[in-house]
Amino acid sequence: MRVWFLCLAFFVAIAANAEKITIDGALTEAEWGPSVTGEPPADGKVLMVHEGENVCFGLRAPNLGLANVNLWRGDELYVLHRSGSLGRAVYRRSGDTWERTEDFEWRMKGVRTKPIPPEALKVREKLRALKAERTGEAPPPPSKDDNKVWTPEEAQEIVMQHLEEHGWTSSTFAEPHSVEFKVALPPLGEGWKVSLQWMQKGPNIEPGIWTWPEGAKVVSDETAWQLVGGKAPETLDFNPEGWQDLAAE
Repeated sequence: MRVWFLCLAFFVAIAANAEKITIDGALTEAEWGPSVTGEPPADGKVLMVHEGENVCFGLRAPNLGLANVNLWRGDELYVLHRSGSLGRAVYRRSGDTWERTEDFEWRMKGVRTKPIPPEALKVREKLRALKAERTGEAPPPPSKDDNKVWTPEEAQEIVMQHLEEHGWTSSTFAEPHSVEFKVALPPLGEGWKVSLQWMQKGPNIEPGIWTWPEGAKVVSDETAWQLVGGKAPETLDFNPEGWQDLAAE
C-alpha cells in the first residue's frame, strides 16, 4: 500500500550576514555554524541564511532524497527542484485554479564529483531496460558521460553559472544527508514567501514528504509526491498557509 502523509516536526534556524556559502551539498560548520554537526535529526533540519543579495537554504535529514524550494507571491508560484538534475516549474493563478505555465526543463544533469558505485549503475541499467520494455522504445546507448566525474572546481563553476543564468542553484552531487540551495533576491523583487519540501526514505524510515516551515500548507499529499518527484501536474490544488517571508532576516 502506498502511504500519503506529511510529517511536520523539525527545526529551523535563521541567520544573517553569513560567510560566503559554497553550494556543494556539504553543510560545514565554518559556513553554517555548529548546528550542522553530528547526526541529522530524524525529522530533518532547515537552515535559512541571508548572504548579501542571496538567500541560502541548508537541509539536513537522514536518507534525504529529492527536494524542492517553493516560492510564492500573489498569483505566481515557482517550484525549484533538485535531484540528479535541476529544474523549475511555474504556475499562475487562473480563477480558482493554478495552471502550469512552464514545465520542468532539466539542467545540470548528472554533474557529480564522485563516481557512481557499480551497484547503482547496474540498478540504473535495469531501470532503463524496464522503461524501454514498457514504452517499446530502444534504451539509449551507454554514454561516456554516464559516470563522468567533475573536479570540485569544475562542478562549482557549473553550479554558479546556473545561479547567474537562472537566479537560483543547487548541487546535483549533494551528500547523502544534506542539500543546499541558493536563491538570488534581486531578479525576484519583493513580497515572496518560501517553503521547502523533501523526500526521506530508507531501511528504517517510512517513505514520506516533509515540509518546512512547521505546519505550513502547500499542496495535497498526493500532489506533493508528484512535485517533489519532479513531475509538474497541469493544475495544482494550491492553498498556501504559514510560509516564511523570503526576505526576512
